[in-house]
Amino acid sequence: MQLVATSHSKVEFNNVVTESDSLNILLYEYMYNGGGVALADFNKDGLEDIYFTGNVVDNALYLNKGNLVFEDITQKANASCSGSWSMGVSVIDINNDGWLDMHIAVSGKGDPEKRKNIVLVNQGLNAEGIPEFIDMAESYGLAYDGFSINSYFFDYDKDGLMDMFLINNHFTNRGDALTKRSFQEDKNAPNLNRLFKNVDGQHFKDVTQESGLLNDAFSLSANVFDINQDGWDDIFVSNDFVTSSTAFINQKDGTFKDDIGSYFKHQSFSSMGVDVADFNNDGQDDVITLDMLPQSASRIKQMFPKTNFQFYDLLDLYKEKPQYMRNCLYVNTDNNFNEISQLANVYNTDWSWSPLLADFDDDGYKDLYITNGFPRDLTDLDFINYRGSYESIMATNQDFLDMIPRVKLPNVMFQNSKRNEFNDQTELWGMDYDSYSYGQALADLDQDGDLDIVVNNLNDTAFIFENKFSENNFLNVKLKGPANNTQALHTRVELYHQGTFQKEKINPYRGYLSSTGTSLHFGLEKKNTIDSLKIYWNDKETSTLYDLSINTLIEISYDTIEKQQINKRMPKPQFFNEASSLTGLDFVHQENKSYDFFTDELQQRIYSNEGPAIAVGDRSEERRVGKECSEPCRSRWSPCH
Repeated sequence: MQLVATSHSKVEFNNVVTESDSLNILLYEYMYNGGGVALADFNKDGLEDIYFTGNVVDNALYLNKGNLVFEDITQKANASCSGSWSMGVSVIDINNDGWLDMHIAVSGKGDPEKRKNIVLVNQGLNAEGIPEFIDMAESYGLAYDGFSINSYFFDYDKDGLMDMFLINNHFTNRGDALTKRSFQEDKNAPNLNRLFKNVDGQHFKDVTQESGLLNDAFSLSANVFDINQDGWDDIFVSNDFVTSSTAFINQKDGTFKDDIGSYFKHQSFSSMGVDVADFNNDGQDDVITLDMLPQSASRIKQMFPKTNFQFYDLLDLYKEKPQYMRNCLYVNTDNNFNEISQLANVYNTDWSWSPLLADFDDDGYKDLYITNGFPRDLTDLDFINYRGSYESIMATNQDFLDMIPRVKLPNVMFQNSKRNEFNDQTELWGMDYDSYSYGQALADLDQDGDLDIVVNNLNDTAFIFENKFSENNFLNVKLKGPANNTQALHTRVELYHQGTFQKEKINPYRGYLSSTGTSLHFGLEKKNTIDSLKIYWNDKETSTLYDLSINTLIEISYDTIEKQQINKRMPKPQFFNEASSLTGLDFVHQENKSYDFFTDELQQRIYSNEGPAIAVGDRSEERRVGKECSEPCRSRWSPCH
């Protein structure tokens, strides 16, 4: 990877956020939650353009001129969103006219009028060949004025129209968030995420309450995918602080049910960005969420407070799920998401924001890039102790700010070892630049076949990394969907080549606050033939292609390609059936609370809570009785007496 110089790219965007008496992290804790980036072809010239969101500064749109050179067309395109504290950006062809539009999530303190979300609708090219945008959020019913983080478009009810899930995050008392859920009292609570149903392709309706998506948490990101593999898209929401992340399972009737405990046994504590991809090529979607566990022992001691067993009892008391301060990497095994971040060497990347799984070296396996950094470390224990001490009574805000250290660290690039492990290649691949990095997005910006990276930095110029791994073969796939989904969102593509398998899905809303390009990228290593490419347009139609060329971009249109009907999926056979109630074994054990740690602090687990015993036998075996005796046989293998 090579960092492209600003003098070459002409991309000078810098999300500058400056502290003042009225704007600092003591008065607004989300001041340093950063901005996003979107990569999309807004002028339909075949090149991916770049859009950055800014918090205090205006947003910026850069037109791709080729050879990694860009032109700032923000003002000409009417895309600055001046005066708004912009957070996430989602690319969506909202009116399905073939021109890509954007939804901008807006947050910040103060006037709700300045927090209205923005929908920039692409009007096509002007006389100079510049795409022009008009804010039509009011017209579409999407001018929500809460504390929005990002939006996610998908068809939750399978009516053919793309609906929108919106996550919100308003800083409130964290203790209240744990001890009571505000939606129980207020359906308009500012922390509630929202579901907007696409009614007719031109208007959206808030259906949050009737959909069952009434969670009140500190959401920072989400991802839409089929968690239970029943053919209906579900929603995974990554929640910060003490509130559990949520897995909203689509009930196929317009409603959702939070059932994260059935699929994810524990989670990250301060869950930030999330990505979903098949990193081990077994055909199932894996998940990674990010947290804040440092890599060095000194940093751990600086920011990791003591957590005792009573904390986890408190989580259980308030129906929260087990959470641990580390990144969590879940490998999917038939809808059981087993957490292997420590085994995979990706559990501790410090104050992290955005993860993206993608094949950067074209070896056929997805690698992992994580953005890091935070200008003011509010978790620093020295600062926390000082803030609560007697000496701080006369301290000013500036005194407190001077006590808070900065966390400027390199982002981390992990290479997939193909053995459920990742190796840190940040320095070897030339990517060890200290930064405060937030949203990131991927696309083949220079059309040389591999994935490049764009990162939105805070108080520093954005990064553009040119991918230099060109030794291996590849295939890029661009789909054009049907009339009501021109981007082919959530279409699945499977690639079979010389005994190996890969799966990709068109889901641009990944990582944190950002939208990646929608062209799918497959690394082929040294393989030079492709057996077949299978496209699942929806749950009814599929297309299969054979004899494809490699090291090229192929474009496929739903309207022109031959399609086959998908056979109804057969349910998996069940080897065991629940029989507890039939046999009278409906006993539920209630364990007595016992805390061995009060007397034995170094003990690894509580030995006094071993629970009841269990016996196993074959109840269905018919016992044989001999002709000359009335005693049953003592062994199933021996003859009667």
